[in-house]
Amino acid sequence: MIPQDDTSGSINVPRSFICPLTFEAMVDPVIDSEGNTFERQALLHWLSLYGLSPVSRQPLNANLVVPNFALRDTIHEMMGSAWVAQRTEELAQQYPSDDGMDDPAQADSMDCSSSSHYSRSLSKYRGKMQCYLQKLSQDVGGGMHLELDDNGVCMFSCENMTIVIEVPEDVGLCYIYTIVSVPYLSEESKDMMLELNRIHSETRGGTLSLKKHGNGQYDIYFSYSDRIGEISAADFCNIVPNFIETALRLKGRLLGEKPQDATSSMDAPTSMSNSTQSSTMVGMTYPQKYL
Repeated sequence: MIPQDDTSGSINVPRSFICPLTFEAMVDPVIDSEGNTFERQALLHWLSLYGLSPVSRQPLNANLVVPNFALRDTIHEMMGSAWVAQRTEELAQQYPSDDGMDDPAQADSMDCSSSSHYSRSLSKYRGKMQCYLQKLSQDVGGGMHLELDDNGVCMFSCENMTIVIEVPEDVGLCYIYTIVSVPYLSEESKDMMLELNRIHSETRGGTLSLKKHGNGQYDIYFSYSDRIGEISAADFCNIVPNFIETALRLKGRLLGEKPQDATSSMDAPTSMSNSTQSSTMVGMTYPQKYL
C-alpha cells in the first residue's frame, strides 16, 4: 500500500522506488550483480525458484546481492515509518524465510549445479585469478603469499586498511574493496563523496558508498570491479596498487588526513590473512581506462 498525503490523496512515487517483481515501493532495496534493483525478499524468493536473473535470464548468484543503502534511506524518509512497518509485515507474510536462500551454502549449491558449463566457468575464472595473485605476490615480495580461499576471497592488510579481493563463482568478475569505519562524518564529507562518485577520474573507476549504524558510526565503502577475461596478470598487478593508492587518497580527503604513499606500503604489508567467509559488499563495473 502507498501512503496518502493530505492534499491529493496519494503520493507520486518515483519509478526508481518500485521493484519490478512486486510492483510496489521497496522496503529493503538490493542491487544484483547486473546492476538491477529489487526488493530483497522478492528477489531471493525468485532466485530460490529459478536461479536466474529476472531481467537477463542468466544465472545469478544470490550471494552477490548487496544493499542499496542510499535508496533505502530515501524511500523510508519519503514513505514514512508507518508505511515501512506495514510493508515489512506484508513482505514477511508473502515471502517466508524458509525458502532456503538465507543459507549461503544452499544458494551456492543451487547456482553451481545449474549446468555443467556453469561449473566449468567457476574453475576457469578462479584459477586464472590464482595465477594473477601469485604474480602479484612475486611483484610485492617480502614473503607475501596471496591466494583465494574456498569462498573465492583473499584478504590482506595494508596501511591500516583491509583489502579484499573476491572472485564470485558465476559472473567472471573480480571485486576489490575496502571498508573504513569512522565514529563521525561531516555533511561536507558526505557531499564530497557524491561529487567524487560523479567525477570518475577522481575515484579511478571505483565507487564510494556509505552505511550509517544505529550508534552513529559510519562505514565508508570503496570498491572496484573488472572482468577477469579482459585483464592480464600485468593489468591486475597494476590495478591492485592503484586501488590502494586511490583508497588512501580518498580516505585522506574525506577524513582530512595527510595522504600516504601507497606504492611503498605494498612492498611491506603489515599483515596478510585469508578470509573464511565471503563478503558481498561490491561495486559496479567501470571501464578499465580509468585506472
